[in-house]
Amino acid sequence: MERSNTQNNLDAFDTLPDTTADDFESQNPMIPSEKLENKTQQEIEEIIKTTPNEADQIDAIAAKRNWFRPDPDNYPTYATVKAYMAGTLDLAAAVEELAEPIDQAYSTADHGQAIRNAENVAANQRQYHNAEDAREWWGEPLPADEVPAEDDTQPTTEGLLWELWYTILHVAKQTPWQEDAGAGQDDQSAAERLDLGLGHALERADHAGTVDSRVLE
Repeated sequence: MERSNTQNNLDAFDTLPDTTADDFESQNPMIPSEKLENKTQQEIEEIIKTTPNEADQIDAIAAKRNWFRPDPDNYPTYATVKAYMAGTLDLAAAVEELAEPIDQAYSTADHGQAIRNAENVAANQRQYHNAEDAREWWGEPLPADEVPAEDDTQPTTEGLLWELWYTILHVAKQTPWQEDAGAGQDDQSAAERLDLGLGHALERADHAGTVDSRVLE
């Protein structure tokens, strides 16, 4: 009798050596995602046990989880918000320190780098078209002395806005929200300073013209 393909496949499977889960892991250098997650969770539990300060816990967990978070080595935003939350910097000064660099970057086309980048893109595209189409679609080339020099040391508008957003999110995680009468009053005040004070002050600065309205859109 002719054997079916299914029976042949089953016979072939029966000849395979028995393997266990340990055999599989020993042959596979990649750590399964579940095992990695368990390891990370254990490390986080250890952080919580050994780090009494809640804000420090958030910092350590953020690094372990690789959350989006502030970059204090390259931006002053985090230090400004923390000083405001600690009460060592008043609201007006905090808004000025946060908004002024963003407004400066936006109003100068990222300190001229947006102009340089746009001209580089246009120059690259012009070569694929005849002179008439290139002028119509990409404009006349800027004179060489009008193209800003390359400078990657200045922050961009987008970078500053992302840094402000990451800072607000991170500080919000660090700030306890307690409803217990009496005991949580200081924490509530801190939370309100972040949510209402700073947020509304930035919005008021926008409406008052202190900050270009497009910066905060």
